[in-house]
Amino acid sequence: MYLFRLCIAPRLYGTSAPECPGLVDLDNLSVLSEGEVYDNSISNLEAFYGFHDQEGDKVDDKLIQIVDAGLCKKPDEAKTKDLLEQYPKPVNSKNLRVPKTNVKVWKLLTKNQRLRDIRLQKSQTIITKSLTASVKLLAGLREARKGNSAMNLKCCINIANDIVRLNSASYSDLSALRKDNMRSGLADVYKPLCGDLTTQSDSTELLFGLISQKIKDLGESSKMASNIGAPKNFNRSRPYKFQSGSDSKQPKYHNQSRRRFAGQKLGGKQPFSHQWKAKNWPL
Repeated sequence: MYLFRLCIAPRLYGTSAPECPGLVDLDNLSVLSEGEVYDNSISNLEAFYGFHDQEGDKVDDKLIQIVDAGLCKKPDEAKTKDLLEQYPKPVNSKNLRVPKTNVKVWKLLTKNQRLRDIRLQKSQTIITKSLTASVKLLAGLREARKGNSAMNLKCCINIANDIVRLNSASYSDLSALRKDNMRSGLADVYKPLCGDLTTQSDSTELLFGLISQKIKDLGESSKMASNIGAPKNFNRSRPYKFQSGSDSKQPKYHNQSRRRFAGQKLGGKQPFSHQWKAKNWPL
């Protein structure tokens, strides 16, 4: 009823109706066949529930192939470092930087928390540099429009390429961080799925790529490792014959390890003559 009042009722009363994306165009309903109307309604329902990712216009095939391949590959760290150095913070900017952690808060963090924060700072640095390059490109285009800049098309394309490279590096870095964040929740046998932070999966549709075979191989490797282990009744760490029960904690010769001293009985008092000598009594 709400959609009727919002989209249909204004047409009945001759008023202008707001645009209602996803609804069937009533004005052209007569020229559509019954099948076309049904197909359009189904497509609109799929779009509403988000069964498929929303797709935009087609772009250059060669360009998108390069970008797709780059997102599945870890960028070269040396090249990324050189690229980051090309875009320093503008002199008149205050916030185009990675904020530092307060010293008082830093002292309260554990070692692992500090390492994770440093790792996130690195990822945030790439995003900041990409934003700096975008601002530089936008500022140059604005000045060129006013006729106050000599920025040409080649310069704009170079900056745009750098922005794509920086965003790709940030994308790869965040994917690696997501994997590392899940490492603690996985069993030890499956932690290698997270991989090293310097690697990237073979697919961007799934974070870990196609891992069915990897999981099978890891399971078989774990099973083989458990079978290679020592037998259950192997007492390599015990220098004596192991016995179950209350006496299992001590070997049989435990009480015999104490040696007799001259003039002394095991577990007993010192000889009477020794007591006289200790008190300087005459014998």
